[in-house]
Amino acid sequence: MPRGDWSTEERTLYGWNVMCNILRVEYDVATQTGDLYIPVGECADMGRTIDCFTSIDSIVLVIRVHAGEFLDVCYARTHAENDWVALSPPRSSVIKIG
Repeated sequence: MPRGDWSTEERTLYGWNVMCNILRVEYDVATQTGDLYIPVGECADMGRTIDCFTSIDSIVLVIRVHAGEFLDVCYARTHAENDWVALSPPRSSVIKIG
């Protein structure tokens, strides 16, 4: 699936399950990693985002939230089954996608 041109306005859908507008949701079964793409300026609810991906695969390990073309936050499962930590990239080293 093409990433799209982030400089143009893309179609969004309000995701009640994550409480914000979404551009795209992806899940990689092999790596147990989920990706949520939201427009710049949006903020996805952490608990609901985790619930969204655990409903896709109960053993998801990592969830990445991308705001526009940048990685905004990463949620990682800890050794405890239902404990998660939120990891934000330092603003001085924001990771650009593509």
